[in-house]
Amino acid sequence: MVLMTDAEREYLISYLIGYLLGRRLEALDIAKRML
Repeated sequence: MVLMTDAEREYLISYLIGYLLGRRLEALDIAKRML
């Protein structure tokens, strides 16, 4: 498994949660705010 920083892990978790809920745009918006 590839090592990730906490920020990268949080980004992926946020995106996956949004995707699974069918709210991909909201997940992307959260990710942009985090950057």
